[in-house]
Amino acid sequence: MAPLLADSRADKHAASHGSQTPPLDEVRPGSAIRTLTAIVTLAADGWFELSVLQIPGLVVHASRLDRAPEAVRKAACQSTGRAPWEFDVHVQW
Repeated sequence: MAPLLADSRADKHAASHGSQTPPLDEVRPGSAIRTLTAIVTLAADGWFELSVLQIPGLVVHASRLDRAPEAVRKAACQSTGRAPWEFDVHVQW
């Protein structure tokens, strides 16, 4: 399946920090960009349920698909302790 939405980590970082390169104090040795794939299903309450393949058990809900990448990124940060710019999120049906 082709990605329904893709949200670039570099673009998100550029929007919040003014450059595409993270500041040196945010880069951890051995850190790498992780691509997360979130599979979308429609929940019973009408929201979108996103199951993240690379983090077993991580399920996120979003009211709109355009909010899905940020919701997944936030949950992944809370789950792993990594910085938001370390995740590139792809949403698929």
